[in-house]
Amino acid sequence: MRTKLITLVLAGMTFIATDSFARKVYVKLGTDTQAWSNVVEDNDNVVITLPSGSSDFVLNVIDQLQEGDEVWVAKGVYENSATMILNADNNRTDVTLYGGFIGTETSIEQRAKSDVDGNGIVEPWEFTNVTNFKGKGSADDASSTFVMLSMQSGTTVDGVTISDNYYTGQTASGGSIGGNGTVRNTIFRNLVTENKTDGKNITGGGIYISGGHVDGCLIESCAAIQIANNGGQNQGGGVLIYGVSDNNCGIRTPSGYLKNSIIRNCKSEGGSKPMGAAIFYKNGAIVENCVIANNASTRGANGTKDGQGVIQGHTKGDATYEVNRFINCTIVNNVADIYTIFFEAACTEVYNCICWGNTTGGKDYPTQDSDYNNNIRWAAESNVKSGTYPYVESFAYNSAGIYNIASVQNTYSPILLSFPLVEGTSETEGENPEFVNPTIYPGLAITDEDMDNIRKANWSLKEGSPLINAGVNTPNNMGEFVANATLPTSLPEMDLLGKVRVGNFDLGAYEFGAVSGIRKSTIDTTCRIFSNEGALQILGLNDVAIVQIYALDGALVYNATIDTENVVLPLSLKGCYVVKVQDVNGVYGQKVIF
Repeated sequence: MRTKLITLVLAGMTFIATDSFARKVYVKLGTDTQAWSNVVEDNDNVVITLPSGSSDFVLNVIDQLQEGDEVWVAKGVYENSATMILNADNNRTDVTLYGGFIGTETSIEQRAKSDVDGNGIVEPWEFTNVTNFKGKGSADDASSTFVMLSMQSGTTVDGVTISDNYYTGQTASGGSIGGNGTVRNTIFRNLVTENKTDGKNITGGGIYISGGHVDGCLIESCAAIQIANNGGQNQGGGVLIYGVSDNNCGIRTPSGYLKNSIIRNCKSEGGSKPMGAAIFYKNGAIVENCVIANNASTRGANGTKDGQGVIQGHTKGDATYEVNRFINCTIVNNVADIYTIFFEAACTEVYNCICWGNTTGGKDYPTQDSDYNNNIRWAAESNVKSGTYPYVESFAYNSAGIYNIASVQNTYSPILLSFPLVEGTSETEGENPEFVNPTIYPGLAITDEDMDNIRKANWSLKEGSPLINAGVNTPNNMGEFVANATLPTSLPEMDLLGKVRVGNFDLGAYEFGAVSGIRKSTIDTTCRIFSNEGALQILGLNDVAIVQIYALDGALVYNATIDTENVVLPLSLKGCYVVKVQDVNGVYGQKVIF
């Protein structure tokens, strides 16, 4: 094991910890007279002020960026006229773009967050000062000829809102995140892809992840809509995620994931197969710590088949054997005409997930009177399912029925949940999941009041929920094809909000009773954290590590990603703090007096 020494020297000064970048580029609108007035410009610090009368980031900024730039974009609405391209073809590799600034900050950690949607939780994407990249309209009469974003390996976008683009074509309106590109703490909202060409598939309504990383994001009110009379398939109203691209031949190592995010009020409509309203997945996709709520797949005016699969795996006959995983997801109040949830791909594993309130009928969606009136469908390719897939462990559901349950390849004891009570219904068998504040109806928002209800929903668990401590901490599938899975030694030790899971993990995206930055289990002996002669030392880390320091009241006072052998990070800290370190071996934490 390679040992890495990290020394944090405590000094009486404020220090901004950043990685080494070619330049720092500060961007603001021409109408903003205050932002970045504290910046002293030189070759390494550049301020770009958009010209008067223009708010187009792509037109005025994107071609001025260089490889390795760190870009800080102040609050405001930037109305783009073309795709924001961040990749090697345009010499923009290793560009990191941050938003969420008022324009006086001197560190990334100073960006203010607040409970913007009023659900009682401050979520990773809720920046008080919004940096909003807007497209061309959000309706058919204001359609766009471009997608919003194109990024590849080495590029990162963090803390922005990408919204309001009605793209006429087949690829995701919000754009693509490929080849280990990363989007964090970002909102994708009101992004629609509409296809008018016969026989063409839509590959993502909101965003298309092909080996890329999406972490701590909100995907809201996105859609894939087929208008063509002989429309093709809709593959993901909110998200299309491939663990690895179909174009990647030879040895295929999946890297694509969607983590710590919420997908809500998205839809897939029309075409030969309107499916995957929230998520369409394939090729080793990882979906972890996500809330998937109030989405809908429906036939639409020109649809030839009923909407199916708010979550939809690629058809099981595609002969790709990378293992797809859904881990600690809360899948609630979604609607489809048939089969709300399709856990159907060659290889799928499901751990610690909740499926509740999903229906094949609901608000403005008539229930189908047929054998297809089931909420969940399990299936796998016949030559891989023998003793291996699909694999399910620690699962809670309520359902009008589960189709093909015999295909699940392991013995498990699901928790049966009661149906949500609606007008004209009575109490049903099963346990109440005890969510803090669930939405009051399934499916999409029709009115502003409906949308407010969706945004204020809180899907964390109340004290006494039967789903607390009902999960597993370690994946146990050891069957054939697991070699394709890159099986982790444990399931994620933090929940959607970055709080450390304790004891037996809860089901769903939120851990009841979790504490920011504190792990109650024994610290792994490979990691040592101690204070010595005015410096904090951390020994025994592997590869990239995240170091966070919390006050005892839970406030985060320091956060940095460390990827060098030795680093000195002066801090102004005195008192007792909790130091948390996360690396490939897990999460470690302890109290330290500075």
